[in-house]
Amino acid sequence: MNVFLEILIHPILVVSLISGALSQLIKMILVSIRFRKLTLEVFWKGYGNKAGMPSSHTAFMASATTAIYILDGGVTNLFMLAVVTTLIVIQTVVDLKFHFDKASEYINEMFDVVFDFKEDAWTKFEHVVGHTYNQIIVGAFVGIYTTLKIMPMLL
Repeated sequence: MNVFLEILIHPILVVSLISGALSQLIKMILVSIRFRKLTLEVFWKGYGNKAGMPSSHTAFMASATTAIYILDGGVTNLFMLAVVTTLIVIQTVVDLKFHFDKASEYINEMFDVVFDFKEDAWTKFEHVVGHTYNQIIVGAFVGIYTTLKIMPMLL
């Protein structure tokens, strides 16, 4: 079989993509309900600079890690590598919130000193938001649940 096709139909990639897409779909529905307007672009673009509920990164990684656990039959070296990588991804999306918030606060303070914001031409930097722990937890739940439901169909 062609290596590229083998990669595309591999169960780990399939369930991870489905989990990530489901997470984005949930995010799109929640944003649409919040603004009382169908916002399809949230599915492929995200919610502006907001991370949103649930975390698609976490859903994707939790799904891949769960799939590895199922395929390898338990706690193996590969599974532990996946756990460590997933934790790094999760910590990164949480850290982004802190660092981007601090950077935008600093930039806004600089603008307050330099510019007169009474003019419409100038706007402040909007805070870029990483994921909250609740978004991470729900993302992990989406990833694990989706994998447990879909993996048996792929094997």
